[in-house]
Amino acid sequence: NIVLAAPILKSDGGEATLTLNAHNDVVIRESVLSSAGPLNLVLNPDSDRSGGTTSGGSVVLSTLSPSGPFPTIDLNGGRLTTYGNADLAAGRVRNSTMTALSGAAGSPTINATGATLEGVTIDSAALRFTGDFYVEKGVNLLPGSSVTLAGTWTLRGADQIGRAHV
Repeated sequence: NIVLAAPILKSDGGEATLTLNAHNDVVIRESVLSSAGPLNLVLNPDSDRSGGTTSGGSVVLSTLSPSGPFPTIDLNGGRLTTYGNADLAAGRVRNSTMTALSGAAGSPTINATGATLEGVTIDSAALRFTGDFYVEKGVNLLPGSSVTLAGTWTLRGADQIGRAHV
C-alpha cells in the first residue's frame, strides 16, 4: 500500500506529473495541491495486476478522523487519472480533469459519498458514480464520456442551489 500521510504542494515550475504505483491500495489522507502550473496525478493501485478480476487495489481518499479535515485534490488544471475503483469518501476534487481507466476488476466505479466535485471535467469512456455527493461550479463531460449515476447530486453555487436524484 501507499498511504499519503503528509500534504503535497507543487509551488514552482510548469506542468509536472506525479505517479503513485502500489501493489495494493493508494490511500490519500492529505491534500495534493498545485499553485504553479498543472499537476497531473496518476494513482495506480494493484500496479502489478496480481489482484485478479475481483480484488486487488483501489484508490481511497479518506481521513484519520470522522470529523476531518478531509483531503483536497486541486491540480490547477492538471489531470487526475485513477486505475480501477476509487473511493473519494468525503474528499474534494477541484480544478482537475478526471480520467478513470479499467483496472484488474474491469470498468471503474467512483464511490463519491460525501465528496465535493468543483470545476471538474470528466474524460472517461465509462465511469460509474455511486453515493450522494456535491457539485460546485459545474462538472463537464467531454465528448465520448459516459457517466452512470446512482445516488443524489446536490448542486451548490453562488447563483443556484438544487438537487438531482438519478
